[in-house]
Amino acid sequence: MWSQTILVSDLSFFTDNAAITAYFTKFGVVEKVGFILSRDGTYTRCCMVRMVSVDSVATILEKARHFIDMRGVSVEQYRGRDEHQWIYLKGKFKVTIKGLEVNLCASDLYKKLENAFVGCGRYSEIHLMEDHNGSLTGVAVIDFIKKSDIRQALKIAREDLHCVAFRSKTDPRALNQP
Repeated sequence: MWSQTILVSDLSFFTDNAAITAYFTKFGVVEKVGFILSRDGTYTRCCMVRMVSVDSVATILEKARHFIDMRGVSVEQYRGRDEHQWIYLKGKFKVTIKGLEVNLCASDLYKKLENAFVGCGRYSEIHLMEDHNGSLTGVAVIDFIKKSDIRQALKIAREDLHCVAFRSKTDPRALNQP
């Protein structure tokens, strides 16, 4: 049933349909790209790509590494929603980062954080905190899926981003209250 469909995960928050289609067109004709959202509408940073040919899927899966928008992504055969429940996991392990640049626009700061934490394991969301005027506060909270990924994230935040970073149990929405 899913022989012509692949699952692409670990996409950038800003990767769009055109970038995915352009990349997989190198392997054959792309029939459809569908981004996967969780039940609450949160973007999972995953998509399904349906190819016209099963041979194209085989060629894609044979390739060891894939890069879309200069970011390494994971590609596997799609086997149906029930087989990929991990996509919908919400990060329970939060890392709060303080002292981020506030002179960047939100999308640039988000991309900077995505690039910094690309090797730290799966996270479900990056929350950029804003003050009551909608300006960035220099604080972000990242929701990691696995507790074991936090140590590397703390190290990167402190050493590479030169920020204060700590584990937190704070709901990021509470930090945005005036």
